[in-house]
Amino acid sequence: MTNPSDLSPLIERIEAAEEGSLELSRAVRDASNAPAHWFIVDPQFYTSSIDAIVGLIESEFGAWGAAIGSSHKGGATLYLKERQNGTQPFKGKGHTPALALCACFLKALQERGEG
Repeated sequence: MTNPSDLSPLIERIEAAEEGSLELSRAVRDASNAPAHWFIVDPQFYTSSIDAIVGLIESEFGAWGAAIGSSHKGGATLYLKERQNGTQPFKGKGHTPALALCACFLKALQERGEG
């Protein structure tokens, strides 16, 4: 797990990436509470698979909702149930929906003070 202050550079890399990669997916996994063995037993390509990043979001935040690309072109919006106190949802940019959701996820971790 990394320090939350270290997530901004990773978010920038995710939002600038043309496509997902194993390297970026490992960095997303390392920023989360996901066990490292998830990658060894069943590789999760968080930056290239919507299913994989959605699974990671569910494991970190439980009940949540996401709208992909509906609020801004080339992006995603992540709504977290625990954050329904009038604050804005997390918005991320990405060249693919999975990358955009990864950016949202990392922003949520950063705000929560984890990562």
